[in-house]
Amino acid sequence: MKARVFALLVIYYQKIRNNTSSRLVQFVILNLVLTLYNVIAPILKLDQINERVPLFYYMPWGNLQLVPKNYIFLVPSINLVLIGTGVLLYFVAKKYQFQYLDMLSIFTSSISNVLLTLSLYRSIYISSTPESISAGSAAIQFISPFFIALGLAYLLTPKFISVLTERGVVTNPLLHRHPGMLLAKPSARGGGFIFYLVFLAVSVVTVGFTKELTGIYLVAGILATLGLLDDFQNTNAKSRLKFIENPVLRLALLYITSYLFILFGISIKYIGNPAGGIFDFNSFSIVINNTPVFFLSVTITLLWVVWVLNLLSWSNGIDAQYGGMVGIALVVISILALRFGSTDIAALNYSKIALIAAGAAFGITFYTWHPSKIMWGFGAMSVGSIIAALSILIGSKIAVSMLVVLLPFIDSAVTIIRRILNGQNPLKSDRKHLHHLLLDRGWSIKKTALFYWATTAVFGILGLITADKNMALVIISIGGTLAFIIASLNISAHRKARK
Repeated sequence: MKARVFALLVIYYQKIRNNTSSRLVQFVILNLVLTLYNVIAPILKLDQINERVPLFYYMPWGNLQLVPKNYIFLVPSINLVLIGTGVLLYFVAKKYQFQYLDMLSIFTSSISNVLLTLSLYRSIYISSTPESISAGSAAIQFISPFFIALGLAYLLTPKFISVLTERGVVTNPLLHRHPGMLLAKPSARGGGFIFYLVFLAVSVVTVGFTKELTGIYLVAGILATLGLLDDFQNTNAKSRLKFIENPVLRLALLYITSYLFILFGISIKYIGNPAGGIFDFNSFSIVINNTPVFFLSVTITLLWVVWVLNLLSWSNGIDAQYGGMVGIALVVISILALRFGSTDIAALNYSKIALIAAGAAFGITFYTWHPSKIMWGFGAMSVGSIIAALSILIGSKIAVSMLVVLLPFIDSAVTIIRRILNGQNPLKSDRKHLHHLLLDRGWSIKKTALFYWATTAVFGILGLITADKNMALVIISIGGTLAFIIASLNISAHRKARK
């Protein structure tokens, strides 16, 4: 009898496994991870949480929202109920062939669990007593927003891919010609816009608003929106937005958008002097209508931001290269913010923002891995704007940030010089970036992407452990070596092409 029951259970399990799509498996795993977090997070902070916490936000404002702190463990219980409900409705929809109900059920359950997790995070955060960053509070304040952003990006990206594909926002390598295109098969566009939506949602809930953060949200949002418009025009031959492709117009738009950073108080006021002291850019100013204008600070800031936007964008040439690279760079910037301002509330917020952006970037990278299902597009510059702004806000650590992205920095510099020497438009695309040269030498797309990830991580670690006074020497030494290697590869490729 027992053997018969066991055999029936095995058959039933195999039947379920064969009829269960990968999306359902992803739904269960990701939601169980959220549930596990909602159990562990309160336990880690239980001693620091007030006796009564706000939990029932649907109640009128005031004491009616407050409940004993043990009630927060209701959240993971509700998570489990939502998971069970989602799975049940999924199988009902499959059995009775209710169109769209299967995906709608797991999508709704996932969004509900994410919102519950964010609500729990907020309840714990605002109910905790002030304290230094311990291991437990660090997990709540920094690690959890990272994983929330990662999970949200991972969950939502397939939905956006479906929507964008239905609307024809897809780049087909057989139809769309581009000198540097390396797509293996058609891929949706709009990854930069998805990144921004996740970044904005998690940042607003877990960090909030300040003048500087509002500037970051605004600039990144404008660039993400411009990127989405560019994606639509790029995939529609009859689009009236073709003028966006003009490189001069794009450059002008980048400078105009970047100027908003200055209006929100994000500017390079000084940089460290390797010989000691600082270079104070605010000491150079002119007075217009009794108002000082720090023209040198403004100029340096605009040049830095636009340069970062372009050099990172030019390293968005192959599958998974960009997401991993910027994600690692943002993690390094997050650590830098804590290293140089661990007792400053603003620095803590900048660190969280960097980790949230990193999580969103990594979440999308799952779908940009070769062969990619979605491309970042021009909206990738929204990530670049966050990196550029944070590198200024964490104490003008421009040199360290430059070291983190040194490989694309040198590649971009060599590319511009090469194009100018060849009498070409320095803004016109070609197929001679470093990743193209490595592919031409037999490297696979995956290997090349991992190479960019690894170099970003190594240079980031160097930036964290190198003293400020030695930073210039390190950048010059490594940068010179990289420039020599990239230039040599270009010369070799040119000679090979002439044969």
